[in-house]
Amino acid sequence: MLAEHGTLHILAIGSASSAGLGSTAGVKSYPVQISDILESALKGVNVEIANRGVGGEVAQTSADRIRSEVALMKPDLVLWQLGTNDALSRVDPDQFTDVVKTTIEWLRDSGIDVVLVGLQYTSRFAKDESYDAIRQALQKIATDEKVLYVRRYDAMKFIAQTRANLHLMANDNFHLSDLGNQCMAEHVARAMIANLFVKRFRPNPN
Repeated sequence: MLAEHGTLHILAIGSASSAGLGSTAGVKSYPVQISDILESALKGVNVEIANRGVGGEVAQTSADRIRSEVALMKPDLVLWQLGTNDALSRVDPDQFTDVVKTTIEWLRDSGIDVVLVGLQYTSRFAKDESYDAIRQALQKIATDEKVLYVRRYDAMKFIAQTRANLHLMANDNFHLSDLGNQCMAEHVARAMIANLFVKRFRPNPN
């Protein structure tokens, strides 16, 4: 994941959460906040994040944009937030799986790492069958493809159930609030840092 030349170029792509919809004016979206956290933890590493979030986007549309954005930017890593809009749009889980796996494999063949950021938790869709089906599909994709998967659904659900006074969602109870963006940035960044640490110190089987 870490570029040898000391700069980590990240392409952040996804829907409303990546775009920062729901936060107040002037508040940084979670991808922008991640760069500060990573630079603080990875001493001497310059982190450059290009945020290409678009509200309402499904995985297929993001996958198409990933190919064009990668050609322009040539990132070291793609931070792909996905799944929520596919679930709400009732996208078939098998179709979703095919799109995401194909894109991951294309990125891998291009020498680019991938971090998947899963669906957000909201009480409005906690029992929605399509929501659960896409969430389960995404977990299986990450396992099959052996990529880092940030389970923000579980993290947000835990916070919602144990710290009721923390409002992670905006007034519409769907988009992230200012605090939600901050918490998401910290959660994703820590997962990335932990994954990098494991890669650095994992014993070489040879």
